[in-house]
Amino acid sequence: MKIKNLIFIIAIITLAGVSTQAQDTLKVLFLGNSHTFFSDMPGLFANLSQSGEHPVIVDSNTPGGHTLEGHSNNPTSIDKIRVGIWDYVVLQENSQYPVIHFCRYFSMYPAARYLDSLITAYNGQTAIFMNWGWRYGGQCEVDGHESPIFEDYFHMQDSMTSACAEIADELGAILAPLGEAWRTAVTLDTSLVLWYYDNYHPDLNGSYLNACVFYSIFHDESPVGLPFTGGLSDDEAHFLQQTAWEIITDIDEPAAQLPLSLELHQNYPNPFNASTTIKYSLPNEAEVNLDIYDILGRKVATLYEGNQIAGDHSVSWNAEDVSTGVYFYRLSAGEHQFSRKMLLVK
Repeated sequence: MKIKNLIFIIAIITLAGVSTQAQDTLKVLFLGNSHTFFSDMPGLFANLSQSGEHPVIVDSNTPGGHTLEGHSNNPTSIDKIRVGIWDYVVLQENSQYPVIHFCRYFSMYPAARYLDSLITAYNGQTAIFMNWGWRYGGQCEVDGHESPIFEDYFHMQDSMTSACAEIADELGAILAPLGEAWRTAVTLDTSLVLWYYDNYHPDLNGSYLNACVFYSIFHDESPVGLPFTGGLSDDEAHFLQQTAWEIITDIDEPAAQLPLSLELHQNYPNPFNASTTIKYSLPNEAEVNLDIYDILGRKVATLYEGNQIAGDHSVSWNAEDVSTGVYFYRLSAGEHQFSRKMLLVK
């Protein structure tokens, strides 16, 4: 009798352990096309997660050339959503649709709204996959509807970022800023190539960077130092890991180095379009500089320069004259400096 009771207790403990492990396992569904499946990006994300000791379940439906409107009518995609186990469902649009006005507002956005309503009905959270621009820019055309003629990748990325951020904001969805991670990477390393030979799809570098961005978002943890490199060199992987983490997080100095009441708050809104507000608190009267820098460290604006009394302060920045991108704002007060990152989308 005692042996049977012991076996019963062990069985309960074992089942409890299995249940806890299942609850701790992150579950992600990717819906997109070849821009997701190139180099098996979902698999790269799963392997990164495993190397970071995060159990995951990953599934996908990524037919070549598919659109979100196509997924909204795709029985496989709908059935996968209705499984109802997903923590996150990633929606990746065809790379041309976000930058063509007609396709954006009459196909991409309505389909994203429908899919989001289905995802949330089954207790999941939507993540919008921010596409990257084509390597050399150019013009997109779908069924007689055309995009502007983009001068280069950066010009096209501005439009791509704006489109994806707009629908993510409307839905209250997570925005996975892959395109902005690409912008940062190729700005910091001008020799870096993230595109496949066709100049549209991602090569292994691009897919690995995308996987690092999803790791940073879904695990809320830095991928820097993870041993899984996906076949890249350690140096290549480290750079892409670092780029992904920096695009997701704020760059702060340790709070312990600052007086407790000296604070620089995150700008609001962020990401923002045209204007944003920055708030900060001073413990004492001090000489203050509040400056804006681009990602290359060039000063683009000075919001305040001079003596300020102790207390709470608020300054707005109208960014109409600068382009979409990542910017940093730096508060210098006496001997202390504090920086944060923000994202302008137009």
